Amino acid sequence: MLTEREGWLKSQMKSDFGYSADCRSGQNKTRVGDRDKVLAGGKSIVPTMPKLFRNELAAHAYDKLLAYCLSAACAAHRGMLFIAPVSVLLFFIDGLGIGTRGSHNPFDGLDDATPLAIFQSEPAVLPFKGLLAATDARLGVDGRPQSASGQTTILTGINAPAAIGYHKQGFPNQALLDIIREHSIFLQLKQAGVQKITFANTYTEKFFESRPRWISATTAAVEASGLGFNRVSDLKAGRAVYQDFTNRMLIERGEPVDLRTPEEAGEVLASIVAGHKFTLYEYFITDKVGHDQDYEAATGVLRALALFIRSLLAKLDLEKTTVILTSDHGNIEDLSSRNHTLNPVPTILWGEHRQELAAGIHTLADITPGIVDVLTKGTRDDAR
Repeated sequence: MLTEREGWLKSQMKSDFGYSADCRSGQNKTRVGDRDKVLAGGKSIVPTMPKLFRNELAAHAYDKLLAYCLSAACAAHRGMLFIAPVSVLLFFIDGLGIGTRGSHNPFDGLDDATPLAIFQSEPAVLPFKGLLAATDARLGVDGRPQSASGQTTILTGINAPAAIGYHKQGFPNQALLDIIREHSIFLQLKQAGVQKITFANTYTEKFFESRPRWISATTAAVEASGLGFNRVSDLKAGRAVYQDFTNRMLIERGEPVDLRTPEEAGEVLASIVAGHKFTLYEYFITDKVGHDQDYEAATGVLRALALFIRSLLAKLDLEKTTVILTSDHGNIEDLSSRNHTLNPVPTILWGEHRQELAAGIHTLADITPGIVDVLTKGTRDDAR
């Protein structure tokens, strides 16, 4: 770990001077004096170093910092990537907004709905040191936010409604598919050299046997990167989770799988996250229940989902993991209408980098750039 003195030198090298290493030939051409000065961009760093640091910085520490700076310079020049030692989970919930209290909102008075029970004009009470970033889903475009364009925005970092001129419901059209295929978060991470990325959800064989005409934004995002899909066999082996994490829907469709409790599902998803640098999980029953305006179903779904999330968080090593929970638009928080709401959506952050991410997320378009930055943080910081 860098000492205060070493950290100061590192910050000077990257912030004030830049790098002069030439790595194209494999030889470092940065000139180095006999421990008295480091030339970066033709400037000597030592005259600006605090006297105390100059006098007390040990030779071995100076050598270590110099090697660090020069290797960073070479890597930046070559475009080499240093993947940050953290894993990221993007937990997507369809149709979850930040609503007001009242009989229209199934969260109001609902026990055991933490961390999802968040209300406008009230501080959020979040376990595991979570932070809330109330997030704009309208994206500067008139009309009610919709699934296809909102999800495209989340999964690419591109303001999709602004790009196509309106909020697109349902499944992505060709214009949105074009955006996804060029800017998918999976593709961005793959191109950045981030290895072991996955979409944790299970697909049934029916999807592959008779592929639907319209596909979801998440499916398109996975395909854009060439990643494979999880099947029921992966779920049975503990390598995947169904969008109905209890597996009840799969069982009703005749799939030979076991019923899972929310706690068991949370443990399975935590193990998937621990084995990957980036994991996406998608849950969309909330949006269906919201459109049905089924209050009893909504309270049951929200209790189970909240327990699933709490169990997941309890199993994760949050010192090595960043969790980002978000949604594409509001819905279930207002059962007085079948329509999506105009409410902001919650983006909740746990674990490493939660503070910097919470400070930088204002709209749905900020989520993918934040994730890419976290997972390539060593490269970006050292190359600046």
